[in-house]
Amino acid sequence: MEAVEVNNEDDAEPILAKLKDKSINTIIGGVMSSRIAHRLGMRSLFIKTGREAIYSALKEAKRVAAVRRREKERAEQFRTILDYSDEGIIAVDVQGKINLMNRAAIQITNLRDEAIGGKLSVTLPKLALDKVLATGESEIGDLHTINNQ
Repeated sequence: MEAVEVNNEDDAEPILAKLKDKSINTIIGGVMSSRIAHRLGMRSLFIKTGREAIYSALKEAKRVAAVRRREKERAEQFRTILDYSDEGIIAVDVQGKINLMNRAAIQITNLRDEAIGGKLSVTLPKLALDKVLATGESEIGDLHTINNQ
């Protein structure tokens, strides 16, 4: 399935013609797209949009924006708390990829933000994180030396 956006009637016909050349023979869209598809010998499924659909879409978009704004604020608060910790904190996902490092962790390890997204077991193999991820058992109290610290 391929999705394309058609903003005006002048662009619509060449775009739909290219889709037809790619053996796409059915279009889903509004009045303009359906009319042009029919003219090109393509099938079309007409989607009627009205005030209620537009109002519902706008209402949902506002809700999603508000949720994203709250999540961003929480993430910023969390990041601030982590950055003021004297302890080095490195967060990883279930595959062992680094998601987050606070300032203390960056100073201790001499890593940079570019390490985010990389595997911790490759970046800092002495930590033996693979064992912790495999067993789910923490290794609290174990001391590790990184960069003579």
